[in-house]
Parts: sequence; C-alpha cells; structure tokens
Amino acid sequence: MSLTRSLCLLFRAIHFFFFFIALSYALPIDRETPLSPSTYDGICDSIDTYTTDWFLANTRPEYRKELHGKALFYTRGTSRSARDLAEHSHGRYVSIWEVWPCWLHNDEQAAGNRLSCIHHDRMQRTTFYENMSRAFARMSRKSATVMHMSADYEEPPLDGIWARIELPALRKMTDVEMVSYFATTDS
Repeated sequence: MSLTRSLCLLFRAIHFFFFFIALSYALPIDRETPLSPSTYDGICDSIDTYTTDWFLANTRPEYRKELHGKALFYTRGTSRSARDLAEHSHGRYVSIWEVWPCWLHNDEQAAGNRLSCIHHDRMQRTTFYENMSRAFARMSRKSATVMHMSADYEEPPLDGIWARIELPALRKMTDVEMVSYFATTDS
C-alpha cells in the first residue's frame, strides 16, 4: 500500500473516531430534519477560496515542482485504473489524486468538514475539480499521458474535464509538446 493511500486511510480513521466522539455528545436532532452541512456546524469554505492558483500553492510538499513527463490524465471510466497505474509505476506517472492532500476530497457531512458544502453542490464541486485539474495541467512539462477506455480510444469524450479543461490548459499554459494516449479495458 502506498504512503499516500495509507495516510488517507489514517486520516479517515481519525476523522471517523472524532466524528463518533462528537456524535456521542451531540444534542438530539429532529429526525424529520434532513442532515445538511448547517446541521453540523454551519461553517463552510467558499468556493472562491479554491482557485487554480490556490491549488498550485497548496500541493503536498513532494509535489511543489513541475511534472516533467510524469502527469497522467484520464477520461471517463478510468479514474481507478489511472490511480492504480500511478501508484505502482515507481514514479513514472503521477495522477491528480497524489498531488493534493486527501482531506480536499472529503465529502462527508460532518462537524469540521469545511468542504462539505462544496462537495454537495454540483456547480461548486464542478468548479472545485476544474480548478484542481487546471492546476495539475499547469504543473505538466515537456510531455503528458492520458488514459482512455478502449471503447473511447478513437473518439475520446469531449464533455469531460480532460477535453474541456486539462487539454486546453496544457496547450495554452505549458510547454507540453507531446501527449501520449493509451487505452485500458479496466474501469
């Protein structure tokens, strides 16, 4: 198991532990009232915080550098395969999931989760991941790789973050001259 995955699991275990401690002392909640972020503590970060520049400034320390030929992008249905490939590539590839701390992906509606409002609002979540993806693309240098499902290889999806955000950022904001494509049959 990679260090990144281990740290994410540890973070979730600690978060889970503190959630149950907080829950044991919580006041009764009206069961007819749907749970929402404001039911927990009402404090949520603004999506305006999470700009592309914010993501560039807040990578994990080992990724505060350019990704020379290591950036691994992916399209519809290949997230898990791309993560696995990057994790087992001994540094050959880096996926977006490795670059930022795992707490940024926490969508739990729990006390203290200041990202809950963002992750539970479709437009804010889209903006959040578009900005993160643009930052990942801007970190790329010289070459990059993208993974597609084999069914999409000849005609990659044009409606996802790769085609709408990442590829244009690579073309306009980096010195990436070559993008390699490959297909996977895994989903």
